[in-house]
Amino acid sequence: MSDKALKKVISTYLAQAAYSLLAKGTSLSKEDVRILREDGPKLAKKVKNAKKSKAFDGMSEDDKRLLLAYVVYFRQNLTTDNGLKPNDEDAAKILHGEVFKGDDKEARKEARKRLEQELVRQLQKAGVSLEDK
Repeated sequence: MSDKALKKVISTYLAQAAYSLLAKGTSLSKEDVRILREDGPKLAKKVKNAKKSKAFDGMSEDDKRLLLAYVVYFRQNLTTDNGLKPNDEDAAKILHGEVFKGDDKEARKEARKRLEQELVRQLQKAGVSLEDK
């Protein structure tokens, strides 16, 4: 096995261990933490680099949920002590669709609208300048 292949295998194990440690004692699973840490920054960068009026074009509802969970979790945890993670539960609820959901077509439409409004509000709090829709 080459050194490069060996490093990749070791880094995979280290990443899995890190995600497990970060998820321990939170409402987030190891997979939730992985998704937030790997995919969240990509979506945030995409929105930040997009034209302001088209910040969410091409994003699915799941992508918007993931981005909102990412912003809520990391933005609000920047100022807390190392041992405190007050928004684990909020991020988990957003990520798993427990908030901004609807039972029928009209309620889902309204929930998507509220999801996008909250996403804009949280991104603005995090310092990403967007126009309200």
